[in-house]
Amino acid sequence: MVPRFPTIEVEVYSSNPLSRLGLMASLGDLDEFDVIDASAPVDDAGSFEAPFSDRSRGRLRVRLYDGDPPASLVETEDPFVALVDGPEMALRASRRGAAGVVMRDGSPPRMVAALRAAALGFEVRDRAFRVPEPEVEPELELRTDLSPREREALNLLAQGFSNRRIARRLGISEHTAKFHVNRVMEKLDARSRTDAAVRGLRAGLVAF
Repeated sequence: MVPRFPTIEVEVYSSNPLSRLGLMASLGDLDEFDVIDASAPVDDAGSFEAPFSDRSRGRLRVRLYDGDPPASLVETEDPFVALVDGPEMALRASRRGAAGVVMRDGSPPRMVAALRAAALGFEVRDRAFRVPEPEVEPELELRTDLSPREREALNLLAQGFSNRRIARRLGISEHTAKFHVNRVMEKLDARSRTDAAVRGLRAGLVAF
C-alpha cells in the first residue's frame, strides 16, 4: 500500500491579488495542501512573522512566493519556493535561501513537486536555472574578453530580448545581432541563451 503524502500547509504570497487567488485556487484543489492566504504585500517585512494556522500540529510547512522574495527571508526558518520569470530573479531567490526556484509560467505539477520537495527538506531548481558547477569558474574568468558590443548584446539577452529586438535596440541588422549573440555564447561556453545569462551574471558581465 502506497502511503498517503502528508498534509502540507502552504502560505501564499504575491503582490498581485489575482495571482495570489489563482495560486490558492490551483493548490486548494489538492487534498494534500492546506492553503493559507498571506494577504500582506510581499515587501512588507512585518508579514513574515505571521504564524501559520496552527503551528502546534507538527505539519509540514512551506511558503510560496510569486515573484521576487524579500531580502529579509534569509532569517525565516520555514522553507520557501519562489516562482520567477528569469535567471536574474532566480539568482536573487537562490541567494535569499529559496528551497525551490520554479519558472512562473511552468506547469502546475512542477510547482506542486517543488512545494513537496521543499516541505520535506530538499532543494529544487528549474532546469532552466541550473548553475554550472564551481569547476567552470576559472573558465569564466578566462572567457570574459567580450567586446563592448557583445556586452551590450549579453545584457539585452539576459533581459529576455530576442535577436530581432536586440538588433532594433542597438541599431544593427538582425544578422549582426545573431552574430554577436553567438560570439557571446561561444566565449562563455554557454549551452543556451539562459545559460549565457546565468554565466554572465556569475562573471559580473550583466548589470540590471
